[in-house]
Amino acid sequence: MRFVVLWLVLGRLVIRLVFRTFLLLAFLLLSLFQFLLLLLVSLLVITLGAFRFTKHEEERTKALLADPSEYDRYRERVPALFPSFRRRAGRAAEPSAPGAG
Repeated sequence: MRFVVLWLVLGRLVIRLVFRTFLLLAFLLLSLFQFLLLLLVSLLVITLGAFRFTKHEEERTKALLADPSEYDRYRERVPALFPSFRRRAGRAAEPSAPGAG
């Protein structure tokens, strides 16, 4: 009889331990998910802010130059740090090969 009672008590303790461990792991995974989500949002905000700041500084630099086309010539010589996915007006009319029609 003692063995059965001991077995039942130990079984209940093991079930509680497993359940509490499961709850702890679920809480840690939820915390990790929240952390990663906050990290991604903050990186997105910083990246968008950097792009906006760079664009604003380019416009400010163009306004300070005596000849604004000077900056455009500079941009043609120096490649961009990040590729632009928009088509520029000057690059749309480039011929594909010399002597082509």
